[in-house]
Amino acid sequence: MKLLLLLALASVISCNSKSTNKNSVTKKEKTFYIAFSAEPTTLNPFSSSDTYSSQVQVYVFDTLLVRNINNYKLKPGLAERYEVGPKEKYYTFYLRKGVQFHDGKPLTAEDVKFSFDAIMDDAFKAAHQRPYYENIKSVKVISPLVVRFYIKKRYFQNLSIIAGMQIVSKHFYKDPKKKLNKVILGSGPYILGKYDKGRSITLKKNKKWWGHKTKYLSKAYKFDRIFIRIIRDENLRFESLKKEKIDFVGLTADQFVKKTKGKPWGTKVFAKKVANKSGKGFGFVGWNLQKPMFKNKKVRQALTHLMNRDLMNKKFKHGMSTLATGPWYIQSDYASPRVKPLEFSSKKAAKLLKSAGWKDSNKDGILEKNINGKLTPFRFTLLFASAASEKYLTIYKEDLKKEGIDVVLKQVEWNSFVKALDEKKFEAVMLGWSGSIEIDPKQIWHSSSSKNGGSNFISYSNKQVDNLIEKGRLISDRKKRIRIFRKVFELIANDAPYVFLFNDKYTLYGHTGRMDMKKPTYKYSIGTDFWKAKAE
Repeated sequence: MKLLLLLALASVISCNSKSTNKNSVTKKEKTFYIAFSAEPTTLNPFSSSDTYSSQVQVYVFDTLLVRNINNYKLKPGLAERYEVGPKEKYYTFYLRKGVQFHDGKPLTAEDVKFSFDAIMDDAFKAAHQRPYYENIKSVKVISPLVVRFYIKKRYFQNLSIIAGMQIVSKHFYKDPKKKLNKVILGSGPYILGKYDKGRSITLKKNKKWWGHKTKYLSKAYKFDRIFIRIIRDENLRFESLKKEKIDFVGLTADQFVKKTKGKPWGTKVFAKKVANKSGKGFGFVGWNLQKPMFKNKKVRQALTHLMNRDLMNKKFKHGMSTLATGPWYIQSDYASPRVKPLEFSSKKAAKLLKSAGWKDSNKDGILEKNINGKLTPFRFTLLFASAASEKYLTIYKEDLKKEGIDVVLKQVEWNSFVKALDEKKFEAVMLGWSGSIEIDPKQIWHSSSSKNGGSNFISYSNKQVDNLIEKGRLISDRKKRIRIFRKVFELIANDAPYVFLFNDKYTLYGHTGRMDMKKPTYKYSIGTDFWKAKAE
């Protein structure tokens, strides 16, 4: 599963708030309004890498198999069944009859083959997805409804990756020169109705969707329409929930603790704190390692020592998070328990900076160092996209200033922010990654993923990490793979390419009483796709 960019310091649920207008649910049409905190960078399934784009795509595209949110087992999707060849040399999928794309054209094995071939083609700009598919040799069309994936190497996620690949229409997406940023065509439960740039996206129920007739998926996607409103302001989204204009929204810890008491809470709207086994994301500050001032590991470790995460966790997160220790969430089996969070310590930071050659030689309060024959002040710009990040960064800025480091904080609109990452036109950034249950570090941490458009946009490179990642990916024994990836975790944590921020203990959200939900969370998901509107 590819990891997705988040605005940072919020879980996926906070970034993808699902909602419903109070007066829109009728016997004729039931509408589910969703509030995004940022606009999708693109709806193109190949080049998109952010969670907002993904949230639209999961409604529109189908996959060969689907995951059960209770037990995480694979179940039939577009493929009614599949077979594993001898020694896992190939996988054969048998597609359902009669599946159509939203334009009425049939979905065939040719579309499945094209979906894979396009990911592997540089022209389609899917560099961030490619690490997961590189161990597939080729895809062969056996018949119109039978397709076979030939395996190059026995990568531990081969089946999961093939099963979860979004199947796109060859006739619609075949020309890579077409940007297709604001249009989308799939075979899934919802059809794109209207895209009002900067304001909203409307999805309409696909009444001909094959999933409505299956045992498992017939219980999902009950809304006739999904209206995605882009609401960038965190407080406005919260107030919309209180007024019952939004039926579901992620809550911050501060909102949950301070703002969910008294009416209408507990009567018309409800706050939930749940824990499940879904992959957890994390926020971070990342350094562009192409920039000379960030190349020294001691400097990066010093920058971590100057992030007062304990204070931030108590003040803004009310202790509901743990301090992140490394490149994926601490609750994961793949995280090394040997790695402890770097504590806030101006004394240790000063010592590390001094040993790295930084000192205030002209007594102006700013550290300097001779870099490439030029006296360079320790000054950089830190980009962020979420207004909610500013309170954390303001504390960080003040603590950096005390040690002679001058940082300029600059908020950037989300699409421009992602463009800066892709083009490596930044010094430091604050954002986050979504999480995955099974960890594969290659997308973010392998040096080969540092090409423009790849997810290693900070240009991190460590040969030992590369070698261990390559080794671990080809081990099917989970216990052995855990041992290898824990070593990767330790090496990356020691290199401090990010300031790893927080791992949330809980998922916090609010919903109105009009949502018909069996339980507050399933084992591997909140399960909002299985919600429906109560009868009025």
